[in-house]
Amino acid sequence: MNQNKQKFLIRIYYEDTDSLGLVYYANYLKYFERARTEFFRVMGYELNHISDILKIYFVVRSCDLKFISPAKFNDEIEVISYIKRLKKEIIQFDQKIEIGGKVLVKSIINLACISQTGHAIVLPDKIYNILKDK
Repeated sequence: MNQNKQKFLIRIYYEDTDSLGLVYYANYLKYFERARTEFFRVMGYELNHISDILKIYFVVRSCDLKFISPAKFNDEIEVISYIKRLKKEIIQFDQKIEIGGKVLVKSIINLACISQTGHAIVLPDKIYNILKDK
């Protein structure tokens, strides 16, 4: 798999933090989601276009997160994303959050493709062929 990494910057706001001023753990999933949305956008695909025109949807099938160090209020984090493994049934993203090259959170997130009725389907060739080069 080609490892073209995409970087997405996010500023940490007060609303993102817990009572200690550290990013609330569940928010990291939101940051990874935003970065994957931008990943598709950079490829030339808006996710709403994929669902409206192609009638397919991406859902998280599984995720594995490792928390190493917290981000804090007003930090600017960098979410780095690339496709680690691609099959017709699964897109596996390797994502991490860093500040200044220091890794804060690592993740492996597997996406499945489903139809409008919620049934698992394979990726359309058009999208698969674009992703295999990313």
